[in-house]
Amino acid sequence: MGLTVRGEAPDSIYKKLSLQVPAYVRYAKRAGQAAYIGKGENIWGNVHVQDLTDLYVLLMKHSLSNPESTKATGESHGWSNLIYAGLNQHTWGPIIKLVGDQLHARGDIANPGAKSIDDGQGEMYMFGTNSFMEVSEKARALGWKQRQPSLEDAIKLALPVRD
Repeated sequence: MGLTVRGEAPDSIYKKLSLQVPAYVRYAKRAGQAAYIGKGENIWGNVHVQDLTDLYVLLMKHSLSNPESTKATGESHGWSNLIYAGLNQHTWGPIIKLVGDQLHARGDIANPGAKSIDDGQGEMYMFGTNSFMEVSEKARALGWKQRQPSLEDAIKLALPVRD
């Protein structure tokens, strides 16, 4: 969920750019107003990239120490080892309103909050869909949990209000 916005200097050599929030930020800066698709009620899942990395480390440690437990059964076609990593869910309306408020408070856009735009408008069309999942029991059994900031807190950290 790294929220580095294109054009800003990254704090490491590794890509941390998520697709969704930076696209909304770029749109808001171009349009002078943050905007969400339709009613802003579409649901998406989210996970911080560092939390996801923690899951990968847990999975690797478990797989290396328990190789027999990671073999897929014949009838599962390999799907028995599928692990979902969505820690949280959000609706876009409140998230984009927060983005608009942060950008406005920073002086980056003229208007606070967010407005509704039609489905399929410009590059934002894909964000009018639903895309979410719940954490799988296998991930929970490994002790995986959220340690990094929520999406809302990550936005506030990535778009701090200037003094």
